Amino acid sequence: MTIAEIDSLSQEANGNPSLDGSIKIVSAPPAFAYAALTKTALRSAPIRKEWVLEGDPQARLDSLSIGTNGWSSTDHWDCTAGKFNWHFDWDETVLFLEGEVHITDDRGNTYVGRPGVSMLFPAGTHAVWHVPVYVRKIAFNRRPIPWTISMLMKISARLQRLLRLA
Repeated sequence: MTIAEIDSLSQEANGNPSLDGSIKIVSAPPAFAYAALTKTALRSAPIRKEWVLEGDPQARLDSLSIGTNGWSSTDHWDCTAGKFNWHFDWDETVLFLEGEVHITDDRGNTYVGRPGVSMLFPAGTHAVWHVPVYVRKIAFNRRPIPWTISMLMKISARLQRLLRLA
């Protein structure tokens, strides 16, 4: 038996995707979300027409995971050439995987996203994205916790520490 055959059997036994891309669950559903970054899984995710400034950018998306409370997600995204506005409703941390994008903030600062570069876009911000040819990224999205809930969590944690000390 070859190493590839052993790896394939091991993946299948653990409920992970096999080499042919299918998923085989042996007993209980998996405890963790498992996804692979494959361009073939990307599906059309059009940019709002009113946001497009130049060209005909074609975006695609694959949702890789959604957090248990629905307040976080991980997405695989790509886009062809064009220039468009983007409004961030959630905190979004991206890691660029391929291609290049020039991102201009509301103050006029321009950042270049290329493979290996990571950026954080806080919820409520806006940017103009200019994709010269193509760009691909993975995005880690998190809905900001409302200030009141955040404060209650901090108070609760402090009280728990004080109770442990007593």
